[in-house]
Amino acid sequence: MRPFLFIIISLFFSSCGKTYKLSKTDLQFNPYKVGDKLIFQSNNSILDTVTVTKIVRQTIGLGYPFDGNKDKGQGLSVLVQHSVSNPDSFPGRKEGSILMIHNYGKGSYVDYWFTGYVKREAISNPFYVQDLDTEKTFTYSTKAGLFDDVILLKCDTVYPNNFDRLSRIHWSKKFGYVKIEVNESLQWELIKRLTSTND
Repeated sequence: MRPFLFIIISLFFSSCGKTYKLSKTDLQFNPYKVGDKLIFQSNNSILDTVTVTKIVRQTIGLGYPFDGNKDKGQGLSVLVQHSVSNPDSFPGRKEGSILMIHNYGKGSYVDYWFTGYVKREAISNPFYVQDLDTEKTFTYSTKAGLFDDVILLKCDTVYPNNFDRLSRIHWSKKFGYVKIEVNESLQWELIKRLTSTND
């Protein structure tokens, strides 16, 4: 009976497909915690206070309907609320996401997706974690401090008209967004960061 039971259990798990999980290395690319506040200033002096409200972990199916692929991938999204000093200046949502990490079976990657009131729906092309981990770092200074672990991300994917493409991102491996260039006329720089005391 035991060999038969083992076969039944094996068939059950194989029919459920494989789940590709985020590793500890993947999760290190999220430097934010619920309650963190990030204050950005635009090149036209508008302030955007971004508060991290939720960090969502989810598992989604990788296959299209009826294609037979039962594999699943884990993902993480950092959700925020925006408060801007001149809300009439920018169309968009007061709530959105600023970062997504996914493992879809071919390696994990990061989307720097800065949706919200100020950034409209600005998104980068996906960056593979293994590539980000080897990017050369440099030092960059803002009113928020001196950051010595910054990497420069150049986004090259063109999206439909309902998205603003993030053109360049200054990203601190320890602290996150330092500078965001949405396009040639709209740039945001981190001027203050209040870290949550939540565990």
